Amino acid sequence: MMPTRSESPLSALEQLASRDLLELEREDYIVRHKVEQLLPPLPYHMLVVIPALNEAEGIQETLMTFTAQTSQDFAIVVVDNGSTDGTQEKVREFAQTHLQERLFLLEEAKKGDGAAKKKGMDQAVLPTVNDIQYIACTDADTQVPSDWVEKFYQAFEHSSADVLSGKINFFGDERINSALYFIDQARAALMRHVKPSLNGANFAIRAQCYVRVDGIEQALTKEGIPLPSSDRHLAYKVLESDGKILHIPVGVLTNPRRYIHHMLKGAPADGTIYDIKFIDTTKNRGNFTILLLREYKT
Repeated sequence: MMPTRSESPLSALEQLASRDLLELEREDYIVRHKVEQLLPPLPYHMLVVIPALNEAEGIQETLMTFTAQTSQDFAIVVVDNGSTDGTQEKVREFAQTHLQERLFLLEEAKKGDGAAKKKGMDQAVLPTVNDIQYIACTDADTQVPSDWVEKFYQAFEHSSADVLSGKINFFGDERINSALYFIDQARAALMRHVKPSLNGANFAIRAQCYVRVDGIEQALTKEGIPLPSSDRHLAYKVLESDGKILHIPVGVLTNPRRYIHHMLKGAPADGTIYDIKFIDTTKNRGNFTILLLREYKT
């Protein structure tokens, strides 16, 4: 039905009020979080944030997967979290020949994956990059498919979801991959039964939702030690604000070391905890050896 003359002005006023509210929320966020402009004006609608800590060996492989994206409407910011292995040099080297106008490097001194993500994600709320509508995240040891950006755009455009999250696949021996996939899916199913969650290596959020829920935070222990659960906390904040999280059929390929590390660092029934180290035995990071360096009782 065509709107009447009395309906049209009201709709326009509502849209204006909504837009003004978003502007006020954004300005408030920038002031409270002391967000500094670190990127130039960006003519893109999606900002991809990649936190990195000592990822010199694989960061260029990760970045290479973005050179063939079916949608080029994105910029990338790699946020180095104190690397000592030449990660920053690898990013700068890559930027000389690829993604020159859309690849940026920032540094974050505060330790933790969440702190690094926050440094990059906060840039998307600044007026100088106000064309940014979506913020996507992946990891520095992860390879995304060629339609990764496009799939996120399509899902946002055809749904009312505030956050999108996709599947995680692992490099490595198929038996290890299958076992980790089963564990990850079981954990994800449990989380979805309680509350929908997301995975830090494969998710995207609307910029206005990011501001509305007051951004991402670095989760810490009582002793101030960074925890790898900032993404899950972000998901909880979205749901608590009546936001929607949608799981979509888009997968990425990542190194399972973080998942193995978190599983083995969890205390088993007898109280034994293992300190572990990973050694990649192939250039494609497909096989690795897990060394149990020491065992101690809690």
